[in-house]
Amino acid sequence: MTETKIRLETELDKKSEELGELKSDVKKISKERDELAGKYETLSFEKTELQSTRKYLEKELGETKDTLARHEAEEIRKQKEFEQRIHKLDSAEKSLSDERQRIRREDEEAQANILEEQTRIWNDHEQIVLSRLREVCQKPAIGFILHDNTTLPSVFTKLKPDAIILFLGQYVVFDAKKSKSIRTYIPEQVKSTARKYKDIPEIYRTVFFIVPNNELQELKTLSFVEE
Repeated sequence: MTETKIRLETELDKKSEELGELKSDVKKISKERDELAGKYETLSFEKTELQSTRKYLEKELGETKDTLARHEAEEIRKQKEFEQRIHKLDSAEKSLSDERQRIRREDEEAQANILEEQTRIWNDHEQIVLSRLREVCQKPAIGFILHDNTTLPSVFTKLKPDAIILFLGQYVVFDAKKSKSIRTYIPEQVKSTARKYKDIPEIYRTVFFIVPNNELQELKTLSFVEE
């Protein structure tokens, strides 16, 4: 009995020791479980926050993409509008250039027509003057010889008056004159004609300018003394 009791007590002590170790292990496991539970709770909270943050960031990203798409669309619209304006400006500049060229051509044609008309009127006036002078000179009571600028005597080497008549050993010069500004034109012609003829003794000292009646009425002075 004693041996059995001793053996049982020994086993009991051993079991008690094992039970103590098991209790210690349980406490340790419980502690680790509690730590893991705390970590799990923390991780769950962080996961929830991360999910919330992710949703927020995804929403912001979507809004940013929408904003970027709107900006890109607006930029494309503005670029197209700019290109259209440039095209319109180029078209307007071309139209303006064409219009300027058209006006320039019309002005040139008008000036050419005016010049042509002035030349025609001048030639008509000159031919009328020569015709009337010939008519007068050929009258039997007068009988002067009229030279036009194609049949001038040799003394007129460089000078080309419209018509001359030999009278008492000197040549009387007749020049047909016509201008739209007769008041300034005649005084200028007086000076230039006097400079050309002043040193030629064969030319009579009075030169006659023949102008149309309507222009003659505009002249306040009909006689000029020069050189």
